[in-house]
Amino acid sequence: MLKYWVQLAMRSIADPRGVLAEIQRRGHSTPDIILAAALISALGVIFFEVSLLLSPVEGESGTMLGITSPIAAFIFQYAMILITAVVVCYGGRMFGGKAGMNDSLLAATWLQFVMLLVQALQMVALLLVPPLGLLIFMSALVLLLYLLVNFIMEIHGFKNPMAVVAGVVGAFFTLALVLSILMALLGIGLGGVVENV
Repeated sequence: MLKYWVQLAMRSIADPRGVLAEIQRRGHSTPDIILAAALISALGVIFFEVSLLLSPVEGESGTMLGITSPIAAFIFQYAMILITAVVVCYGGRMFGGKAGMNDSLLAATWLQFVMLLVQALQMVALLLVPPLGLLIFMSALVLLLYLLVNFIMEIHGFKNPMAVVAGVVGAFFTLALVLSILMALLGIGLGGVVENV
């Protein structure tokens, strides 16, 4: 079964919209998708910790955005999948999209699964050919945008990829601004701890 999902993830690079449509036709329930998102988030934290063991980094660069606790890192990863799903769903609907929350959550979860496999590939590269790890990381950023745009187009029925790219970039900066303001109001610093007031 795992082999099937890995092969499907690899096919996503060549045919992201077709693969996502195939997964949608399987009719996964919302609880199943939520559970899958939690599992992928946990694996993401494990892979990140293993990558630090393979290539140790000093200071906050050796943490997940300054988060030192694996549990907190898991919550962060999981929350990002859920936030992505909400933004994709309701952001797309603002521009005439048709996707529901279940479709958006499935797309966000599948996106994270594909990127998780890329993370695993990067871990192997760090172990065998360290400079290749950086190249994979840079390529992963492009792949992330490419997959996200195609997944949004598929679930919402959009036709103009450049308009979706503009929407994704705008949503990213808006979300980053809102989160930074929220963190500042809560007194949370970059290190993930509450600062003295």
